[in-house]
Amino acid sequence: NKLTREIALRKEVESNLTKAVQNYLVSESVLSQHKMELEEVHEAISRSALVTITDTSGNILKVNQMFCEITGYTEEEMIGKNHRFMSSHHHPKEFWMEFWQTIKSGKSWKGEVKNFRKDGKEIWMDTVINPIMGKGGVIRQFLAIRFDITARKQAEELAVRKDSELRAISNTFLPVGIISTDTTGNIVLFSKGSEALLGYEASEMIGNNPMAFHVESEVMDRNAELTRELNRPITPFQTFLAIPEQAGYESDRKSTRLNSSHITISYAV
Repeated sequence: NKLTREIALRKEVESNLTKAVQNYLVSESVLSQHKMELEEVHEAISRSALVTITDTSGNILKVNQMFCEITGYTEEEMIGKNHRFMSSHHHPKEFWMEFWQTIKSGKSWKGEVKNFRKDGKEIWMDTVINPIMGKGGVIRQFLAIRFDITARKQAEELAVRKDSELRAISNTFLPVGIISTDTTGNIVLFSKGSEALLGYEASEMIGNNPMAFHVESEVMDRNAELTRELNRPITPFQTFLAIPEQAGYESDRKSTRLNSSHITISYAV
């Protein structure tokens, strides 16, 4: 009858309303959880990265505390200024053309950028720029996340300078042989002095192993001694390193010259 149908309809409406409320509460809980997670991520980034938000021309709208601490500028000194005011002029015009073409097309850009701090010291930043999109897919702002990599870049530059100096020395005819290897034992530098001492050309030794100009039986005997003394396995290449790494040098090592004669050398690592 009509009353029964009304009761059934009311129960159905109540049931649907209850489900809707439950779904809403679940959605609110999920959104709240997502919001908390985003806040945690934001906090973690703010503690470890230099963060700025700019308009589409690169004018700074927001900076985080880490950016201020690392660059030496206050927030008031940066807001409204274009990022160019920190430029080191280290990067060529093509670098920045590619940069702007990428982010203006709505894509992320990643690269290493050299700037100057307020005190004039250089600072290298590992940088990621992400467009912030507005309605209709129009770029509204840019979010930049940077990490200070100055120490790493300075170490790399020092290594390059030292390598250049070593190669310059190695090209002189000093009565000293300079041989450099990579970590696996492959020769990457064989100096003029080494050529004079051992008779080999650098061209035939680059990429080779020091075993090529040592008496193999002597090296293997020494390898067995070191394995017993140090109580650990020693690779053939480590035979040349184990003692010098501790004492700085090892003497009385016999090498084989190109003409098969032997020469006793002292070497430092």
